[in-house]
Amino acid sequence: MSARWDRALAAGVFLLALVASCSAHDVAAIVPPDIDMDGSIVTVDAPADGGAVDVATVDAGAAGGCGGPALRVTSTLPSSYFPALAWTGSELALVWIEDESVRQLYFARVAADASAVLSMGPIATARSFNTPAPSLAWNGAGFGVAWNDTPVFGDEVSFAELDPSGAIVTPPRVIPDTQGFGPDVVWTGTDYGLAWEDLATSSEQFFVRVDASGVREGAPIQITNHMGTSRGASLEWTGSEFGVAWTDQRMFETNVYFAIPGSGGEVRVSSVGVEAAVPSLAWNGAGYGAAWGDARDGNREIYFARLTASGAVDGAEVRLTNDASASERPVLVWTGTRYGLAWNDGGFATFAWLDPMGARVGTDVRLSALGTQCSTMSLVWTGSYAAIAWCDTDAMRDIYVKLVCP
Repeated sequence: MSARWDRALAAGVFLLALVASCSAHDVAAIVPPDIDMDGSIVTVDAPADGGAVDVATVDAGAAGGCGGPALRVTSTLPSSYFPALAWTGSELALVWIEDESVRQLYFARVAADASAVLSMGPIATARSFNTPAPSLAWNGAGFGVAWNDTPVFGDEVSFAELDPSGAIVTPPRVIPDTQGFGPDVVWTGTDYGLAWEDLATSSEQFFVRVDASGVREGAPIQITNHMGTSRGASLEWTGSEFGVAWTDQRMFETNVYFAIPGSGGEVRVSSVGVEAAVPSLAWNGAGYGAAWGDARDGNREIYFARLTASGAVDGAEVRLTNDASASERPVLVWTGTRYGLAWNDGGFATFAWLDPMGARVGTDVRLSALGTQCSTMSLVWTGSYAAIAWCDTDAMRDIYVKLVCP
């Protein structure tokens, strides 16, 4: 029998087994994969420009655990979206927006091996119509969560202190002089740093420090002051200072920029300003890695750059994806030896390992079996593996969590 027939037979046996184990609804949602000869499911995206092919492997295995299938966290109508993860040292925590009659901010605890949801419930309203992803940070004894709300008039940044179970310790409060959205919150060891896009100043980037209960420490610091729109703050703490990356539209270009809040300076990170968007910044102990979506090639692809501790660009940018479909919304994390990267790849949540220079390590992992309609993902390093949260769409839009081994 020819290799082609061997391959076809293997594919047929696999699909029959898959149909036997799935409900009719599950089968209807499956996108026919290519079947590799080793039995793993792979998908191949053929780049329109004839460049390298990206191959993404869908892991198989027991429920939960590193390399196992994704844990479905929610199962509600109409929609759950904009997840944000945190790692406590013993379990995962997750917040997201639940699109009920009044939008709600939900919190869940997830087992360290992503095998089960330990607890779940609403913690606050999220009444803004411009609600982007909330932000969650673990402080060693509880959580700080920041999100958009509209308590009186206009979008404002709200903050709440949670205990380890997710119960509210300090009632949600609006942080004064934060009329904006897209907050990113980071714990320093003694307090939080918070960056956001401020609507009162024509969408400029701002930064402020708050204590564990969300009380503001000092006046907000304005990072940008330009005619265009500044969006997508990604904030990192180095152990001694903060670094923030964002995208800025100036004249007819949109680029990624970096600044140390309060320094008065900034660095342009992306070299070609066609349409760069939504950067993710990760501190590696000596400098930063930055990843973002970029349309300079005619199709949105993911780019990576290295920065020194002061924010100077260190070497050439690296193009990470080469797909016919759009690659966008990257999230980046440092493990101690390499970077983990998750992004939306043509509607599918996808993950890859990068070495310190930004080169791919191993094969891409396709996380989602269904096409995601949720552009925002969240990624944390637990000390042993990467944990990724995203939302996928079948009959409804729900939150999923998956672990990936290094």
